[in-house]
Amino acid sequence: MDSTTPNRFHDRSSPLAKLASIASQPYTKRYISRIPTEIITHIFTFLLPGSQVSKDLWFLRPRETYDDLLVASRVCREWRRICLSATSLWSFIWIGDDDISPHRADIFSHRSGNSPLEVTIRNDEAVKQALASRFSIPLEGPEKIFTGPLVDPLLHLKRLFPHGPTRIKTLKINSTFVENEQLDISEWFENPAPILESLAIRVDSGGLRDEDGDESYFESPHPIFDGCTPALRKLSLDNVEIPWDSAIFKNLTLLRICHHPESLAIGVIGKVTLDRLLEILVDCPSLVSLELQNAGPISGGDGKLQNSSRVDLPYLRNISVETMEDMTVVKSFLGSLHTSVLQNFDIEMVALPLGNISNLFPQTLKFDPRLALCNYIVLDFTPWNERLVVELSHVERLNTCLRRKLGLKTEALHWAVDKTKFDVKINFDNGAYRDEAFVVYGDQPAFIQLILSFLRQFCVHPENLLALYIRASDAALVDWPFRDIFEILNNVRCVQVWDDCEAISAAGFMSFLDDEVERASTQEDAVACPRLEKLVFGNIDFEESSFQQLHAFLVHRKKRKSKIRYLGLCYCRGIFEDQLSSLKQCVRLLRVVKDEPNSDSNSESTA
Repeated sequence: MDSTTPNRFHDRSSPLAKLASIASQPYTKRYISRIPTEIITHIFTFLLPGSQVSKDLWFLRPRETYDDLLVASRVCREWRRICLSATSLWSFIWIGDDDISPHRADIFSHRSGNSPLEVTIRNDEAVKQALASRFSIPLEGPEKIFTGPLVDPLLHLKRLFPHGPTRIKTLKINSTFVENEQLDISEWFENPAPILESLAIRVDSGGLRDEDGDESYFESPHPIFDGCTPALRKLSLDNVEIPWDSAIFKNLTLLRICHHPESLAIGVIGKVTLDRLLEILVDCPSLVSLELQNAGPISGGDGKLQNSSRVDLPYLRNISVETMEDMTVVKSFLGSLHTSVLQNFDIEMVALPLGNISNLFPQTLKFDPRLALCNYIVLDFTPWNERLVVELSHVERLNTCLRRKLGLKTEALHWAVDKTKFDVKINFDNGAYRDEAFVVYGDQPAFIQLILSFLRQFCVHPENLLALYIRASDAALVDWPFRDIFEILNNVRCVQVWDDCEAISAAGFMSFLDDEVERASTQEDAVACPRLEKLVFGNIDFEESSFQQLHAFLVHRKKRKSKIRYLGLCYCRGIFEDQLSSLKQCVRLLRVVKDEPNSDSNSESTA
C-alpha cells in the first residue's frame, strides 16, 4: 500500500479496514454475516427511496418505493436485527392513496423511533383515475389504473401525526385539496413545526375539480404552523394560498412560488409586489435559489426599498422568473439584486428587450468567476419565437479528450456531462410567441443581435471554449448567424450538431460550411474553419445537397493539407455505403453508429 492510500485504510478500527481484513481471509472463512454492522447499515441506505436523487431536486422526486428495504429486513434474523436497530433507515415515510400505503406508513413510523422524519404525500392513483375518466385515456403497463380501494393520504397524515409536524424534518405534498367535510386538513397546519427544514406543497388538480368545477388550491391557515418554523430553509409552493406578509418567508435558502395562470390562489392573495418581494429577500440573506412562476413581481408599494437600497445576496446562484408583467418591473427587480456567483438564469416573459444583452441582464448580476474557465458550450435558440438556451461548462480534461479518438461507444459529446466540474445555464424565452403567428410579428434580426451581444459579453475567454454543441431544429438553423458565432468562438475544435427532439437535415449548418469553403477558395492558402478538428452529427436525415456540401468541405480540408481528424455519424440516415467510402478518404477517422438498436458499424482510417 503506497503513501497515497487514504488514511482511513490504515485505521484498523474503520469500517473499510474491517472489510479489507475480512476480504483477505481464506474463502471458507468469509461469510456475509461477518461484515461489520456499520457497513451493512450503510449499504442498506442505498435501498432508501430517492437515495440517488440530487438534493437540488428534493421537491421533484417521482413515486418512491420501500419494497427493497422491507425485503432486506426479512432476509434473515441478523439483517432484521440490523434494520430494526437502525431507526434512521425508517425515517422516510411515503403515504399514497392506495390501500397498502397507510399500513406501510404505520410500520415505518413505528420503526423510526424518535428520528426526524421525511414525509411524502401523493394521491397518484386518484389523479390517474380522474385523467383516464375525463380524457378517456387507457392506462396500461406501469401506468395501469389501481383497481383497489383508495384512501385519502392527507387524512392518514393527520391520523398518523395527530399533533402536527413536530417530528417532521422534510414534508412534501403532491396532492389535490378538494373540499372534504370529513377532513379539515388546514387544522393540521395550525400546529408548530419546530424542526421542519424543507416544505414542498404542490396542489396538482390532475383532472380533479371541486364542486364548482374549478381547479383546487390549498388555503393555508393564518399563520401557517402557528408562525413557528425556526428551522425552515427550503420552501416550494405550487397553487398554495399563503399571504405574502406571512412570517414563513424568512431565512430561506430556496424560495419557489409557482401558480398556474388561471389559479384561484392568485385571485385570493394576488401577486407579490416589488417592494414586498425585496423585503422578503432582505429577510433571506443566505438565499441560493429563487423561482417565481406567475407570482409576480408587480408594481406596487411606496417604492422606498427599491429606490434607496440594494439587496445583497452573496449566495444566490439560481434565478428563474416566468411572468406576464411589464418589463420595467422585472428589470427593476433584477437590478436590485446583487450577486457574483450566479449559475442559472431563466427568464420567460412577454416583450423581451432585444438588441443588447444589457437591456435584459443588469450589471448587478454577475456570474460565478469560474465562468471564465468554461471550455464547452451548448447553443440552442430559435429566432422566430425569441427562445435562447445557453449552457457553459468546465469539463475536466476536455482538451485531452478532443485530441484522441472518441471511444467505440461514444456517440456524442454527452460524455462531457459526466466529467463536468462546473456549469452555467441561461434561458431567455418570450412566452407570448409560441405559435406560428410569431413568424409574422417577430423581430428576428434584433433577437440575433441579442444573442451575439450575449456571447460577446459572457464568453470572456473564448480561447478556452474548445467544444460547441449545436442543438436546434432545421427551421431555426436556417437563421443562425454561424459566421458571427464562429468569429466570437474562434477556438472551437469540435462541433456537434444534434437535435434531441427530432431528426433534422442540418441544412443551415451545411450551407455555412459550403459558404466557408467558397470564401477560402478565393485565397491560395486559406482554410475553411481552420481551427475545426472534429465533427459529430447525430440523428441527421441527410439530403443530397447537404451531403454534397459536407463532402465538399471535407475535400477542401484534405486538399489544403488540414484533414478533419474525426467525423462521427450517429443514427444518421440518407448516406449510403459508397458515400461513406468517399467520406472515409477525406478524414483521418470516420466512425458510424447505425440507426439500429445494439448495432454499431465502425469504419476507421488513419490515412
